Amino acid sequence: MNANKLSVLVIDDQEEYQNEIKNILSSLGITNVTVCENGNIGLFWLRNKFFKFDLVITDWCMPLYNRKTIEKLQKQLYRDRELRELPIKNGIDFCKYVRRDTTLFHIKIILCSACLDNEKQSNFINAGVINACLKHPPSFNDIKQCLSNWYKI
Repeated sequence: MNANKLSVLVIDDQEEYQNEIKNILSSLGITNVTVCENGNIGLFWLRNKFFKFDLVITDWCMPLYNRKTIEKLQKQLYRDRELRELPIKNGIDFCKYVRRDTTLFHIKIILCSACLDNEKQSNFINAGVINACLKHPPSFNDIKQCLSNWYKI
């Protein structure tokens, strides 16, 4: 698959990193990018029938909900009991949940972390929880190298 046809979901609680990753992807020709603040909202996007994602780039450390998120999705949170009760508290919880869902299992996941050591990274990759792990915030070269392993760039 050509990278410019990818649909990517970026999950990060910091808007500056959301924009940085989105800009890197854009410079690689990937323009179909959706961003959100945490794993619960990310899962909401992934489970939405009208969107199909090929790749998720997610932060490891992020709050469950912030004020901006609650205001934005308040109506949806009250209607969707399952979404309200999801135990997703960080990037790894999100990744594990996606891997357990047979309708989402095919999606490639890049986990970004400033605090994971090489052993933990290897364990998560070998266990199939993630496809790759990059230092947070990821650089242009890191993302390009990672994507070139899977897609034509």
